[in-house]
Amino acid sequence: MFEKGDPEGNFESILRKGDTVWRVATADRLAVLVDGADYYAALRDALGRARQSVVILAWVVDSQLSLVRDQDEDGRPVRLAEFLSHLVGERPDLHVRIACWDHSAIYTFDREVLPRVRLGWTTPDRLRFELDDSHPPGASLHEKVVVIDDEVAFIGGFDLGRYRWDTSAHDPDNPLRVTPTGEPYPPFHDVQAVVSGPVARVLGDHARRRWRRLTGESIELVEADSDLWPSTVDPAIEDLAVGIVRTQAEHGKRSAVRETLNLHRSLVAGARNHIFIENQYLTADQIGRALRSRLSEDDPPTVVAITSKETEGWLEQLTMGGLRARWCREIRDADHRSRFAAYCPVNRAGEPLTVHSKILTADDQWLYIGSANLANRSMVLDSECGLAIEAGGRDDARRLIRALRHRLLAEHLDATQSEVAALEEKGSLKDAIDALAGGERTLVPLPVDAQELPDSLEPIAQLADPQIVPSLSQVARELVGGDEDDDPDQT
Repeated sequence: MFEKGDPEGNFESILRKGDTVWRVATADRLAVLVDGADYYAALRDALGRARQSVVILAWVVDSQLSLVRDQDEDGRPVRLAEFLSHLVGERPDLHVRIACWDHSAIYTFDREVLPRVRLGWTTPDRLRFELDDSHPPGASLHEKVVVIDDEVAFIGGFDLGRYRWDTSAHDPDNPLRVTPTGEPYPPFHDVQAVVSGPVARVLGDHARRRWRRLTGESIELVEADSDLWPSTVDPAIEDLAVGIVRTQAEHGKRSAVRETLNLHRSLVAGARNHIFIENQYLTADQIGRALRSRLSEDDPPTVVAITSKETEGWLEQLTMGGLRARWCREIRDADHRSRFAAYCPVNRAGEPLTVHSKILTADDQWLYIGSANLANRSMVLDSECGLAIEAGGRDDARRLIRALRHRLLAEHLDATQSEVAALEEKGSLKDAIDALAGGERTLVPLPVDAQELPDSLEPIAQLADPQIVPSLSQVARELVGGDEDDDPDQT
């Protein structure tokens, strides 16, 4: 069991292979990219340097996504499929492989119709697009990983989807924040890490395993012969050991992997001063219990959560929104020292931001950044992949974690990082937010008391966010109805 560190900052590592992480490897360079304009520009730059291999693991891919919008073109196409086809045409040794979740029918209207037509069927042979259904009923490929020549990798919350691009200003009515067909969408916030060196090769190994399982094709390890680091990005830190963190449901001969759950429980247990969360969903029961336990202590850490005001779609709002409200109320009830607060960011027009990031920091010591929501399904069901950063005794790593937290809060509160840092130093993280809130662009309290989960939707909510891997019969019963006493083995 993890033990908290002493006042001098000596900590037992929580990066335990086979428990909280899959592997630990060195990042020669690491940076964190906030919001789509920065991420997509960096991704396009790095992709443009690829020589042999690009492997993409994705929840959603839109072939018509424009990676850059307001920058001078470099003579290459802007839209994703055309851009990748152009790269393959330029470089006879380059192979691009994309594994994308073979999505549920409920997402049909939010996605490109028949993406395989534009990615795979009408593109060069060395650009392959495969739909991945190699998971249990109700599960998804939820990873957001791009590996380039086993030398540079991107990982975090960002999909290559139509509703993801935005600037950090999140301006109302930004004419560039539109779908490939020109339809505007609400402001969107997300975070992605970029790494190089041995950790990228480990992520490449992960991607190769996934591709081989899906297609039977083995991908050779690449030895990059040039610098692939995107020119638009300054490394935040160098030569840092980081952990790769996964979720995988038991399926066929594959064993369950619970590294994401184990890591997050260790992060909650290890925090002494504050826990900072940015996440799309707040429903994970085991993490909720861990937070309630910490907040019931005599001197608990401050816990701050940043999330979307509303989830997407009326049914999701009633189910996942209702579960989130219940989760927050239960934590608040355990919070006898008033150390917990949940907020939603809004832009200067009062429009709520879609918060899609998956970030958790514990003090200035640990950082998780990846694809996993704080939802039950990300802990046990969906395939997830992320990075765990541990500062240990490195002051530069502590500065990295602290700077990211301040960077995110400064964006949400229309403040400077130094203002956030100064107020946090004087009081608590929650005090700093409350002192800076109230401007045109700000954080507002999450309305948890007004949201209830109707009893009639409880079964659907439990199916949407299960605590255990559901069987096919369970999924069918909830979707189409049936007798609870039916024995699926007898039909």
